[in-house]
Amino acid sequence: MQLTYPPAYVYYPRISPDGTRVVYGSLDANGNRAAYVISIYGGVPRKIVENALFGANWSPDGNSVVANVASPPKIKNWGALQALETVDLRTGKISVIADPIARGGVWWASQNLLVAPDCGPSAKWQFLTYDFTTRKWSHLVDARYDHWMPSLDGQYLYYTTGLVDPKIMRVRFSDHTVEEITSLRDFVASRMRLLSPGLASPPTATLSLPATSAPTKSTT
Repeated sequence: MQLTYPPAYVYYPRISPDGTRVVYGSLDANGNRAAYVISIYGGVPRKIVENALFGANWSPDGNSVVANVASPPKIKNWGALQALETVDLRTGKISVIADPIARGGVWWASQNLLVAPDCGPSAKWQFLTYDFTTRKWSHLVDARYDHWMPSLDGQYLYYTTGLVDPKIMRVRFSDHTVEEITSLRDFVASRMRLLSPGLASPPTATLSLPATSAPTKSTT
């Protein structure tokens, strides 16, 4: 079943924990970004976050989402990536997690914990966690990364590294223990040979959706 239609461009769809809804990012013809949620069975999408850069990610209980928000809305550099917002989908309440340092690609690791890479203009290669109880960010691990996401049980952050020896790694949230899962060197090399024989090394969508009224914001 097709859920969205042109001319808007859709990216980063995420299925809810109970499998009944999809949250996704959308970019319209004017360059405006937002996050929407729609039933897995179709229907009218609901706008839930204005200026959402990467769509949104679900809380483990499926009642809320978290999103990176651009400030100002049309950013020209990552230094403008200043805000994280959580949205309670039952009430529409938006809570802002204020932080002077940019956090990119945030995930909801467990009900009381967010995880995100440092993504500011003077960022380090590291992941950090945000505790909703203490309302503080903490260092998780120093790591070079390409892609990342938490495990379904909320115990680990999995991430892939790049460079000449790409790997799948994981770090445990409870004690910061880091493990190498496997190397991707042979996989990447064989894929590049298949796509571009002789290459020595790897080279370095949808509907204009209706807006809803903006909920009241509170600072967390």
